[in-house]
Amino acid sequence: MHDPRTFWLTLTNIVLGLAVVALTFGVFTGIICEGVARFRERRRVSHELDGDMRRMFHGSGRNIRPHR
Repeated sequence: MHDPRTFWLTLTNIVLGLAVVALTFGVFTGIICEGVARFRERRRVSHELDGDMRRMFHGSGRNIRPHR
């Protein structure tokens, strides 16, 4: 009833399934981390550009209003 070949095949399938789940989790974690890093970089560059524009137009007498 319990064939040793079936046992090892089942055990191999379980281990391979766990490996696939772990690697899939790693890929999704990497994708999410990359997205967060890109978002932070864009936000930093945007703030830097905003500060540069404010410094550039600060002394010209123009009023810079935020875009609505």
